[in-house]
Amino acid sequence: MMTNHNAPDGDLAAALAFVHRLARLDVGDLEVVGRGWRAAVTDDATAWLTAEGAVGQAMRETRRQAAQEVVIEDLTDVVRRGGWWRLDHLAGAGAQGLTEAGVQYAATLAAIALLVRDVVPAADVELIYGPFASLIPLAEVDHAVGRDTGGRDKERVPQRE
Repeated sequence: MMTNHNAPDGDLAAALAFVHRLARLDVGDLEVVGRGWRAAVTDDATAWLTAEGAVGQAMRETRRQAAQEVVIEDLTDVVRRGGWWRLDHLAGAGAQGLTEAGVQYAATLAAIALLVRDVVPAADVELIYGPFASLIPLAEVDHAVGRDTGGRDKERVPQRE
């Protein structure tokens, strides 16, 4: 059924479960994500960019663009229906610069990382997923699709050297 999207069934299902779970986040939750994403990038921009590059390379090498399109289509609907634009109107010094675009970027990258987590180093997936981990634990996403691996199948995923 899902194999025609060129991604392992569990990975596509988990990415879609993550996206659908995003729909239940409120503006306060999205603010937490935005701050988490900023902290991750600020703390170690090189690690973030390396992880982002690993996801991009994995997408190209695995040719899972059809699955990526399915996930992005669902994510676009979630963003549109969820009123993520309200992030652009937060007040206060701590909210400065938090935008829908930033949170949408983080969500898109996290969803795509789930599509290729069987080939991306575990540390990279964990870094990218980090801004969402407290709100949507990866184990919850995996459990929702019948994949109880404690968040990752560590035996299948290469570690970054």
